[in-house]
Order: sequence, then structure tokens, then C-alpha cells
Amino acid sequence: MARPKKKVPSDGALRPGARGGAPRSAVGRRRKNFILPQVKIDRVRRLLGAATETEAVERALDAVADLDAFRRETDTALAWMIGRGGIEDHFDSVPLRGGAGRSQSSG
Repeated sequence: MARPKKKVPSDGALRPGARGGAPRSAVGRRRKNFILPQVKIDRVRRLLGAATETEAVERALDAVADLDAFRRETDTALAWMIGRGGIEDHFDSVPLRGGAGRSQSSG
């Protein structure tokens, strides 16, 4: 008699303990294959002090998420400060490339 097939979750992921599944420490993780310049991986690994390439990529992704949160907080604080008044744009008349002032540029 043939063994019944194991039921695979609808998301296609194998659960810990399933044959070929990820170890318990890797729950919520997915294997990804990227073709990346080795020089970039080496640089990020060195800059972040990562022990492995995987750690370097994970820490770089965390840094991008942290930067996004920082920018959002900064934008919120700046909007609050501008809303209170008393802030002058001293750079409004600084010419940009093409000679147009900042206030005249289209974006």
C-alpha cells in the first residue's frame, strides 16, 4: 500500500520538521537566489562586520528599513516644525542645474 502524500500548505512552504523543510531556526525565511556583484557583497560584509554573506545581506536590508523609518520620522518632525512657522528657506534662490531657482523647478 502506498503512503499517503503529505499535505503541502497553500502557500507552498514546507513546515519545520517536514522532510526537506527548513530547520526550526529558519521559520519565516525563504531561500532566494540572486546574481549580485561579489565586490558589493564583500564591501557590505566588511562595512557591517558580518561573518557571512547571508548576514551581510540581512543586515543591509535591516539598515534600509531603519533608514526608511528614520526618514519618515524626520519628515514628520520637519512638517511639524514648518507648520509652527518661523522657518525661512534660505536656499530658495540658489540656482540649480540649468539656472532655474528651486522654487521654479518642476520637481
